[in-house]
Order: sequence, then C-alpha cells, then structure tokens
Amino acid sequence: MEKLVEIKKGQTGRGILIEHDGYISMENDDNKKLFESTKESGKEWFVPNPFIVSAVFQKFGIENANGRIYPEETLKREVEKYQVKIKERRAYGECYRPEAMILTESGWKRLDEVEQYENIVTLNTQTNEIEIKPIKNIVRYHHKGNLINIKNRYINDLVTPDHGYPIYDRNYKFRKFVTAEEILNNDNLSHFYIPKTGNWIGRDDEYFTIPALKPEEMGKRIKHELFEKYSKDLVIPMKTFAKFMGIYLSEGSHSKVGSKSHKVNIHQKKEEVCIEIQKMLEEWGIDFTVNEKSGGVKTYVISDMRLCNYVQQFGLCYDKFVPFELKQQSKETLRLFYD
Repeated sequence: MEKLVEIKKGQTGRGILIEHDGYISMENDDNKKLFESTKESGKEWFVPNPFIVSAVFQKFGIENANGRIYPEETLKREVEKYQVKIKERRAYGECYRPEAMILTESGWKRLDEVEQYENIVTLNTQTNEIEIKPIKNIVRYHHKGNLINIKNRYINDLVTPDHGYPIYDRNYKFRKFVTAEEILNNDNLSHFYIPKTGNWIGRDDEYFTIPALKPEEMGKRIKHELFEKYSKDLVIPMKTFAKFMGIYLSEGSHSKVGSKSHKVNIHQKKEEVCIEIQKMLEEWGIDFTVNEKSGGVKTYVISDMRLCNYVQQFGLCYDKFVPFELKQQSKETLRLFYD
C-alpha cells in the first residue's frame, strides 16, 4: 500500500494536507490554468485529465462543517484508517441494520423503506434544534465484521463500529462526535451522553383551512344555502384546530362514508372535559348541538360536510393519525393538541 504523505503548506502532491489556513495552491500549473480560464467569460475552460485539484481535505484543531473538532494526531490516525478501507473497497462509512427505525416527516419508518430526498428529523448540534432535512444519499451494502450494541435504559442501537454519535456534556452542550467503537473502548466518555431530544421550533400558523367542496362532491339535491356555505373554505384558528383534533382523535367519530348524513361527533362523560369541549366549540363559532344519553354521556354533533369529509381520512379507532400540518406547528400549539 502506498504510504500516506503529509503535505505541508505551500507544497503540492498526493497526500494529506494538515493546516489551519488551507487553500487551493496556485503554484500547481494545472490549478493555475483552471483558475485563470474561469475568470475570462467566453473562453473555453482548461480541464486537466485526470481532474485533480490540490486542496484541503481536513483540518485539525478547528470545527469542520459537520461540527467535529479533530486534534492533529486523531485526524492523521482516522485518515490512515480510511485509506485502508478505500484499498479494501469497504469505505462505506457508518451504518445501521435495514430494520432500524428512522423518524421521517410522515412518521417512523424502517431504514430500508425510506427513499432518497425524503425528509427526516435531524438534530442541529450547534443550535440543539430539531430540523427537517432531506436524505441526500442512501448507501446499501453487506457489512463484513462484527456489530456493536450501544445499550442503556435510553438507547438500544446495533451499529457498525464506525457509526458516529454526537455526545453532550452535563451542561447540555455538544462536545464532539465519537464512533461506536470509541464508546465501547473509552471509559473517559462515561460523563457524556448521546442526546435523544432537541428543541423543536415549528411553525406558528394563525389559521388552518379545510378546502371548499366541489359541486360534484355536494351532490345535485343539496339546498341552495348549503351549496353557498360549502362552496367556501372552512377557516379555523390554528389553536382551536389543535384542540379539536386532540379531542376528536381520542373521542370522535363521523357519519359513514356515502351516507346522507355528514355529522362529526365528539363523545364525552367527564363533566370537566365537557366544559372544555363546549368552550372550544363556542370559540370556534361553528354550529353544533348536544345530545345527552343515559349515564351522563354527552355527544357534541357538528353537521358540516366539509369537516366530515376532512376527518374521514383519519379512519376509526386504531387507524387514526395526527395530521401532517399540525405536526409542523410550534410547541405551544402542540401542547394544546396533547392537553
């Protein structure tokens, strides 16, 4: 195997450049010609073959784009290890098993079910904020070798030895990235932890809109006043919508699909909860009625074709799910939903 050579500042060649203030060297003739050709519009670019640019690969002692800070000896060691993997055609990086679960924008999925450019939930280690980011690339391969089980009462991962984890100190501050192998073999990491949560900002929409119905959705026999009503969007204050969905997903039902009735029902027996439901519906300003059955169970009935058509997508009982638009809202709005 070719020996790894360190390239000093001002030098060019094939190897690793370790310095604080890296740059693309203009002392290299190919680099110089390429740079000069890009400055003159209309002139054909000079592109060397093979296309090699002498530039910084990694720098020690400062934070890189991934939020990692490598000391000089660590950087050299890791690059040398990666060179071996390239030679052995196993430089694939860090991995989970295909059945591992990942949180996407639409919910939990197995890793082998996600697709490129699908949005997933990530953690920004600089701000500690939860962010939605697209998957840029997916690598699938057969791993040869042992896996490492990172397990405690908060986490249970089975990963390749090179899988990276962000670690935080007791002051909830990000310190660095470490591999699963380093966690296994380094007792000095016992005072750090792998984060399982982050700060969700979310959107702060003022309203949620259920679209107006099309004439074919309303049918031919609908009354004129209802036709005019349902031809307009149903606009709901977002905080009221959060409260409604919270109670509907737990205690709600709707008329059967295809029936002449278009009712949305909320059932409740506890008096303190009934008071909150009544208050929410009055704040909303939507027409409703209350039916009380024996045993003290109250049913709040909303007769609105737009709302009934909308909630049908959430199914019944265990099929129900949280609407995507609601999951994007701020913590304050989400608390209204959960409460």
